[in-house]
Amino acid sequence: MSRTRSKDEDPQMKREISELTETILASLADVGADWTFFFMVMDDEAFKAAEAYDALRLSLFVVCVLSSIFAAVLFVSSVIKMLGWISADTFKKILVAEALIGDVPDFVVTSLIELARGEGITTIGVLSIVTSAYNLIQNALAYFRIEDNSARRLRSNSSSPADQFEERYSKRYDTTSAREKLDKLKKRNFFDEEEAST
Repeated sequence: MSRTRSKDEDPQMKREISELTETILASLADVGADWTFFFMVMDDEAFKAAEAYDALRLSLFVVCVLSSIFAAVLFVSSVIKMLGWISADTFKKILVAEALIGDVPDFVVTSLIELARGEGITTIGVLSIVTSAYNLIQNALAYFRIEDNSARRLRSNSSSPADQFEERYSKRYDTTSAREKLDKLKKRNFFDEEEAST
């Protein structure tokens, strides 16, 4: 009775799913903090009295919308990457774009709003800045993990088909059964080569 191995049983796949989940959750936390800060600031009298109220309000709204869009793009591209439909390089570009277009402007706009208020930094302002920083760190880690996972995959794929066969079956069955099947496979390939040369 043979059983097929699902992707969930592969430790490398589990690790990659875990790493991508961390990145997605960091992005969602950042979006949540951005929108919370936006709605909190809209009702703040000290901010409404600031000279640059209209420009900063619009800037914050744009940052919140961009963060939301990038969180959705990151989620979809993570799923697509797990299915193998986009390359690691494309996913890296998405991570860099989110950092440069979503996180960095968030730092700047949140800081400018807190300065314009003139009443010191708010708790939600700190939360917005911290979640953006954490998201930026998670994106950087994901960027470099993708290289590590690709290198790991290359190393694991560099073995011969016979070695891969032996490794796959030795995990599922006892090693004697795998060795017998491997010997049969080698004999079959040997005879096929003999027939092809005649």
